Amino acid sequence: MDSIIPETAHLFPLSRVSTDEQVAKSGHERQQKGLKQLSKRFGLPLAPVMQLDGVSGFKGDHIKDKTPLGLFIRAVSEGLVAEGSILVADDHSRLSRMEPTESSHLLTGILIKGVGVYFANDDTLILKGEKNIQLALMMALWKFSEAHEASKQKQRFTYSHARGMAQKFIDNDGSAFVSGKPLAIKSMGTHPWWIDTSDGTVRAHKLYFAVAREITDKLLAGWGSYRVVGWLNENHPPPTSNMTKARATKRDLKRWGQSMITRWVSGGRDALTGTRRLTFKDTGEEFVLDGYYPVVATLAEVRRIQEQKDARKGSQSNKHSSMLTGINILKCGYCGFAMTSFMHRGKLRCKCNGGAVSASSCKSWGFNLSRLEDICCRLLVNHVWNGDAERMDAEIPVINGLRNELDIVKARIVEAETAIVDGSLAISILGPALERLKDKQQGFEAELKELNAQSGAARLAVDDWERWEEVSPKILDLNEHDLRAEVKELMRVSLAEIRCYRGVKERQQRIEIKMRDGTSYQVWNYANKVVLSDNALDGAIDFQAKAYHLFHWTELDYVLEIKDKDIDWDSIVSDY
Repeated sequence: MDSIIPETAHLFPLSRVSTDEQVAKSGHERQQKGLKQLSKRFGLPLAPVMQLDGVSGFKGDHIKDKTPLGLFIRAVSEGLVAEGSILVADDHSRLSRMEPTESSHLLTGILIKGVGVYFANDDTLILKGEKNIQLALMMALWKFSEAHEASKQKQRFTYSHARGMAQKFIDNDGSAFVSGKPLAIKSMGTHPWWIDTSDGTVRAHKLYFAVAREITDKLLAGWGSYRVVGWLNENHPPPTSNMTKARATKRDLKRWGQSMITRWVSGGRDALTGTRRLTFKDTGEEFVLDGYYPVVATLAEVRRIQEQKDARKGSQSNKHSSMLTGINILKCGYCGFAMTSFMHRGKLRCKCNGGAVSASSCKSWGFNLSRLEDICCRLLVNHVWNGDAERMDAEIPVINGLRNELDIVKARIVEAETAIVDGSLAISILGPALERLKDKQQGFEAELKELNAQSGAARLAVDDWERWEEVSPKILDLNEHDLRAEVKELMRVSLAEIRCYRGVKERQQRIEIKMRDGTSYQVWNYANKVVLSDNALDGAIDFQAKAYHLFHWTELDYVLEIKDKDIDWDSIVSDY
């Protein structure tokens, strides 16, 4: 959907494939054939295709909130999709292979909101209020049952094959090995990215196995995950092997993910030490395949990394960990002094440090800092950065040219000052020329500073903004010290400044948030409500889509309103 939820009725095409083989066989092209004709037939414009790669419709993964279809379903339930819209699927199995009752519930949940569903293979359109809807729903239930049973049969075959191979490996049966290497069991789950299974056997990847060992060494040396990810992105392209199409997204292809390192021990302990576990959900059986993978780290090393991580958490267990203070961003709008953080009755708060130490005329005023962290995270996770690679490339030669001119001016200033000191030329002669050169130097430096800032914003848009897509609402938990420390650094490179002001009434604050790319947000914070100017939606293709994600990044514990950015903010103070 590309985060687009049009305000008017549209056709919403769905294209879902479960395997890489279906992608290779042009599964998407076949499912998307004839969309333009359908648009003309129903008199509705086309919304962007909701394309799902490598996502199964059997277990419900395809309707989770992070998938395009999941977001669409949630938007429908929230009433954000206009009535009269139509969801288009190639057949019933593309919409769902879940239990028939679950699939029917999914279908009726869409229909009850006034959104139709069209299945192209049998040219069936189901709409609320149509005369034939009962028959259509009965046929849909039957087809959902067929799709679910086909998937169950495939699962039974998959489990049987995987069980056989796993048992042969445990029994050291020669048929489970080729040249001493285990045969890859590809039918269940995926293999670690440092493993190569391209020839059908399990062996160390010629590049990434060494990278995995380097990551282990750096973690053992005390490196944090944020630092490790930075090093990886500077030195190695991210892996794409052994990933489903859903995981190998464009973002994965461009950079290493933070979660790959933060879960290095907790999520990858078995694989690191050479073990693979296969769990069969139909019976609950678990097969432990020791020695299945080449060993990246010993069990002692894995335990040491975990102990270091636990020790860092323990050393911070009695401390608060603010993500906005200590990075020269959060300022008192009156005196310019930093706002400092502290804990009060178990809550994270901030106060004007200038007033606290009597260094300014401010009183030591403050407010709930956790609320501001929540607001900043929502804005940053959903922000559309102003800046792109093309602009950055275009500005590089301009910046280099300015630097050359600045160097020439500086050299002439040095020559003039040397001539005056030596007495070879009188100051009365060179003085005016020297002043003009210094004025030119200041002009070049100011222009260069502005261009560098713009280029930095463009670089940020290309490199850093994508990291916010990986930020989980877990960072709002004050006990997540490691995660909060990593995101604090991301705050530093993303936010330019936050200025805080007291409202007219008690427990009110006006907050100005400025991003590194120059975008500014106006925020009014009240006891139980936050009001944003709608420039929080600038850059979004659609107001409703952006607002939806601002509201639903995680559950709100306050009322969030979005008002016109040209509003007279003083006039709304009396409303709350």
